[in-house]
Amino acid sequence: MRNDPLDMGYEVIGGEERWTALGHTDDFRVLLLVWTVRRDALRMVTARAAGSRARDTYLRAMGLLT
Repeated sequence: MRNDPLDMGYEVIGGEERWTALGHTDDFRVLLLVWTVRRDALRMVTARAAGSRARDTYLRAMGLLT
């Protein structure tokens, strides 16, 4: 996602750090991404459409929703 990702933090699951971010596509589809780093490579864990609560959080943070 290249359109202003919003860092949502990270957590450790099974000894592996996983980062989460929200962002949007060129068509303003808001996505939730979770990834990790293994052996110097970025590994996507999941990428999916954000739920309504996460979508609203992202749009408010970006100033696109009041």
